[in-house]
Amino acid sequence: MQANFKASRRIIFSANITYSTGRPITYPVSKYQQGEQVFLQYSKYNQYRISDYFRIDVSAMLNGNLKKNQRVHSSLTLSFYNLTAGTMPIRYTLKVRGKICSLSAFNIWHCHPNNYL
Repeated sequence: MQANFKASRRIIFSANITYSTGRPITYPVSKYQQGEQVFLQYSKYNQYRISDYFRIDVSAMLNGNLKKNQRVHSSLTLSFYNLTAGTMPIRYTLKVRGKICSLSAFNIWHCHPNNYL
């Protein structure tokens, strides 16, 4: 959802609200080992979902001189992105090293590694 408010000829405020349900994902649910080989058993296809995502962006724009006979028009914009500090995973990576499995969630701002199995 997006909202714009024109306070005057030169000042415009904007806000954007984004909500997204998590995409489906298939997680490993157990592991077993035969000799030196480690095998993973996965959940049913797309049984789990990545966490939901919510964010709010706001901005204020100040337009420069609005005369018609100018060759260049200027504006100054101040924006704040993701005011709620929500983290949206864009990729999950599973790494198996010996007997340790780790699941990492990568997003635009942070990396959250978790030991999984």
